[in-house]
Amino acid sequence: MRHSESLRTGVLRVVDGLRIPVSPSTSMRSLVAGDGTVVKVSLDVQITSTRRSMSLATARNGPGLSVLVEELLAGTGMMLAEYAGAGARLEASERDVTALLRRGLGGIVAHGEVAVPATALPAMCPFTGRAIVSMLVDESGLGQEGFLAEYAAILLGPVMRLSAHGMGLEAHLQNCVPVFVSGRPVRMVFRDLGGVRLHAGRLADGGHEVRLWPGSVTATDRIADMHAKVIYTVFANHLAAIVEALGLGKEGWDVIAEAVRAASGPLLEDTRLAAAAAEDLTAVTARPWAYKALLTMRLRGGDVYVPVDNPLAS
Repeated sequence: MRHSESLRTGVLRVVDGLRIPVSPSTSMRSLVAGDGTVVKVSLDVQITSTRRSMSLATARNGPGLSVLVEELLAGTGMMLAEYAGAGARLEASERDVTALLRRGLGGIVAHGEVAVPATALPAMCPFTGRAIVSMLVDESGLGQEGFLAEYAAILLGPVMRLSAHGMGLEAHLQNCVPVFVSGRPVRMVFRDLGGVRLHAGRLADGGHEVRLWPGSVTATDRIADMHAKVIYTVFANHLAAIVEALGLGKEGWDVIAEAVRAASGPLLEDTRLAAAAAEDLTAVTARPWAYKALLTMRLRGGDVYVPVDNPLAS
């Protein structure tokens, strides 16, 4: 047993009779308690591109980063805040007994609103055989391109704002919950800060002090690292899946290009953020994109990106 020594010495103990009733969610290691609180736990199993254990840094950084995100969002989006986290530095590994608590959707979704995990949007409805996102398009009456424009706006407005401040969200499908009213996208709810990338220089320029757990890999001095995080998760993963599900191709990317420019507009007019926003806009629309090489990452460990054509570059 990996932690036999910690159990033998009493550093790690099993508390008899302690049980917390929870329900599963679509996220493999996130469980929902009776009051709606989400409990994210460590699961040291290889699923897709990585082992789903959790670092102590992720658990301890979450509450402070949640406060910063909500401050920087300034009402452009919403965050399911991580308000507590804990773990232990055991002899064998610090990643096995780590957990964090996250706010649920209760109190965020109002009457008449429907929250759908973004990862479900490209999925086929078992009753109609159509993509969930296509059914929402029909309900909205916007048409495919009109729907995509509104969807991209609620995603890119917050993402580009945070990026200009120095925070690159890992806003792929699994980490986003769009909210709809009569099929129309009205706002984006973000969750999970474990993969965020912070640019120390930009945050410092804005007067934001971030205290991270020792050894955290969250902060970087390379703007390219933050851009790679945003571009891969938001554009190459999230929006690419929506464009493909709608069957739009180039027309869809034209809509997204316009949405990026619209989201960047207010930032370019803000003297505090203009230079950073211009740099971000260039990275997103004029340079090759960084795409994760998942098999190579599995073999080597760590993030490995390869350049791919940018569909917004034209």
